[in-house]
Formats: sequence, C-alpha cells, structure tokens
Amino acid sequence: MRSGHVNKVTKRLESCKSHLHHLNHLLDRPVCLTRSALRPEFPSGTGLKIAHVEDLKKAAGQDPLDVAASVAAKTADIAMLMLTSGSTDKPKAVCLTHQQIMASLTGKCAVLPVDAGSSFLNWIRLDHVGSLVEIHLHSMFAGTDQIHVEPSDFISEP
Repeated sequence: MRSGHVNKVTKRLESCKSHLHHLNHLLDRPVCLTRSALRPEFPSGTGLKIAHVEDLKKAAGQDPLDVAASVAAKTADIAMLMLTSGSTDKPKAVCLTHQQIMASLTGKCAVLPVDAGSSFLNWIRLDHVGSLVEIHLHSMFAGTDQIHVEPSDFISEP
C-alpha cells in the first residue's frame, strides 16, 4: 500500500474518531444503538456506550421497534436531533419536535401537491436535514415511493 493512501486512511479514521468523540460529549454520553454485525465499524477510543439491538430483543423478550411504536408521542416531544454541518465550528444538535416536523410536512404537501403515483428522487445523504425532511419524510407523508442513490453516482452521471 502506498504511504499516501495509508496517510489518507489514517487521517480519515482520526477525523471519524474526533467527530464521534465530539458527538459523545455534545449528547452527554448517549447510548449508541447498532446491530452486532456493525459493531466493528465503530473505531475504538471514542468513549461511546454501544448497545446491540439483538441484546435489547433478548432482554425485553420482544422487538424494541414494537415497543417504540406503542408509545404515544406528544406534539411538543422531541422527535429527533439533527446535527448542523459544523461549517463554522463543531456540529451542534438541533432539536426538532413532532409538531415542527408535522407543520413542515403539512406545509410542503399544501404548496407542492404530489400525485399518489409519483416518486421522490434523493441523492443527498439522510443525515442531512434537507434530505430527511424534504425528501424522505415528505415522501412518506405523501404516500409516494422513494429512490435513493449515492451522491457520487448521481453527480457523475445526472
């Protein structure tokens, strides 16, 4: 392996570790939920508390998604945390409530009516608020299909 390639990989790993360490601190040491098979994807030395979905299923005796679906959310409850881009500093977590998301989706569907047979095309990663709310959730709310492609595939051959 060329030393330039090794340096790029090392730099990327260090950047990933730094980002995960920042998120761990920003979110006050949350539990990171993943599948056992994906655990090796997380670099060591980040301080993350990692739990496996499979372990939760065993402990609860039922699928955690079934449990989550049975909980009634209030409109003022936080639905998700979206991270800012970090273009001016480290990324910050922005709280989005159920009410904010529903108001956004209701407004989008009123201004941009979508036919039931339509499809949404997305080439932006789902960790971006625009992609998540403008495409993914909007499509779900409107009851349409979604097509997701890698940004590099779309940009290289639009």
